[in-house]
Amino acid sequence: MSIPWGDIATYTTAGAGLAISIAAWRVAARSADGAKRSADAAEGVARIERERWHSDQTPIFKAKLVAQEGDRATLDFQLNGPLSLQHLDRIELTIANSDDLQRTAQLAGSRPQ
Repeated sequence: MSIPWGDIATYTTAGAGLAISIAAWRVAARSADGAKRSADAAEGVARIERERWHSDQTPIFKAKLVAQEGDRATLDFQLNGPLSLQHLDRIELTIANSDDLQRTAQLAGSRPQ
């Protein structure tokens, strides 16, 4: 009786290859999970930085209304910050009446005119 050493070597090699492939698959899956967690963390940091940068670039204004004679007034409008916006050459303002307010007096519970 002859022992088929060639077949045994082939099956052993195939089994070892299968075991190595399963181990590699597990390592790749763990690596993919780690990469996803890392990407999620990086996205969170990037979002926080975008929000911080946006809040750092939000202009801070100081407005002062000075009453003049009669129905006239002067509006003093100053840019107080941040320093990164000091390079701006001009700032345009639009002052408009708010027509959505009701200017008639109402009693509590009455219907508007």
